Amino acid sequence: MTHTTHLLVAICLLAPATAMAQYVDQSVVHPANANFKNVPTWSDADISAQFQAMRDTRYLYATSNPSFARRISWLYPQDGCQVRAELAASMAGDAGKVRPYKLFVFAVDQNSNSLLRLYTANDPSGVVTWPWHVAPVVKNTAGEPIVLDPAMEPCRPLPWKEWLANMVDDMSIYDQPSCGVTVADSNAYDDMSLVTGNSNQRDDALYQEDNVYLDDEWNLQSTLLRNPTVVLGSAPPWSGTACVKTTVQYTTATVPENGSASVISTCPFATLNLGGGLMLSSNTWLVYKNARSGNGWEIDAKNVGSTSASLTSSAVCLVGAPTKASVKTVTGSKVTIGKGAYNSTTATCSSGVLVGGGFLTTVAGSPSSIMRIFLSGRTDSTGKNWRVSAYNTTSSNRDVTSYAYCLSNTNASLSQTSGNLTADGIATANCQAPLHALGGGFVFPRTTAYTVLTMDSEGDDYAVDMLPAPSGGDSNAKAYAECMTNP
Repeated sequence: MTHTTHLLVAICLLAPATAMAQYVDQSVVHPANANFKNVPTWSDADISAQFQAMRDTRYLYATSNPSFARRISWLYPQDGCQVRAELAASMAGDAGKVRPYKLFVFAVDQNSNSLLRLYTANDPSGVVTWPWHVAPVVKNTAGEPIVLDPAMEPCRPLPWKEWLANMVDDMSIYDQPSCGVTVADSNAYDDMSLVTGNSNQRDDALYQEDNVYLDDEWNLQSTLLRNPTVVLGSAPPWSGTACVKTTVQYTTATVPENGSASVISTCPFATLNLGGGLMLSSNTWLVYKNARSGNGWEIDAKNVGSTSASLTSSAVCLVGAPTKASVKTVTGSKVTIGKGAYNSTTATCSSGVLVGGGFLTTVAGSPSSIMRIFLSGRTDSTGKNWRVSAYNTTSSNRDVTSYAYCLSNTNASLSQTSGNLTADGIATANCQAPLHALGGGFVFPRTTAYTVLTMDSEGDDYAVDMLPAPSGGDSNAKAYAECMTNP
């Protein structure tokens, strides 16, 4: 069965959240009403391991080419999602896991036009469209639904809302009456299946794969000017270091005058936070924490302006890290600095490699005031120490603490690059490809009253914006970028 076979059936009316209709295409609800209660829970390690096994195992044979072992047809996203989902679920069952459930998504307009779309390198046009789509779903140890869909994202399992977002330009599409999701049990196969109690369709899926979709996938690779024996054999597009990349997550809060906020951006499942930064809408913010939090990045600040202002935290997330990779936080000494004095605190990675650092200081007084943090960076370009230096321009003693973030169980190495502050108030440090920018820091002269407005990863760059912008630039004010080799 194909997506196009059921185009008309996919024009659905949303079912009430409290009543589950019998068939998949008659049981569609708004994503906010999706019920994942009965979806099986796997350990995070099992999710990663099973995802890789589903993606990589070559155990299928096209009837037209019975001597060449093949993977599930992940490189043919145009059609056959129900086949891929069933074969992946069956593989997990064969491995001794509770079979995943199936997550269906539907989106068509009133004229039966498909609203789901996926930007992909696996189509000559760069995009495929569907009226509906399905993939296996399980819950992780945090209870978050995770979708296993290498046809969409071969590098990692996806949180279900990210999976939905990847198929539309705007999540409001799912607010339309003919759009939404159905959570079905493991034996549900296509849009016309029973939600629960459907007969198992593994044999049909195997037949369709061996006789239709493996051939379609092979022919598509030729159309894309790829060598099918290579990309469908030992070197698929996700092999080697192809999956090693960074993404950035942002979270923003708007805070009234004299209000404080703690804003955390968290990296998605199966990614690893290695750095972060901030964006301030004005120079009325006093930032007193700029540091890692859980698997994300936290910015704590107080708005001392006369109007509301926005505060954004950003988290740099590594995709494709080794399964056992981890980050340890080392807390440096808390240093108390007297009025008019300056000092430094240093945190050191005794093991692993230093990937970045952060700080915590105190805000107090009336009106509120804070020390000037004029350095947050490595003590040398490849060392294991992260130093934070502060100048106390307030009227009382203040504390500052440094943090170092230490990456273990990888082959990565790190180095720090810098870029000078220009006349437009921006300092940019570049990590030359294939190095990855994970985050960074800054430095400026202790007696210069710069305000850091932005610290943000932009591709291979790490940019720091400072006010006031110096006419002619300032070679003593710099942005630092932490640059990592492939892990």
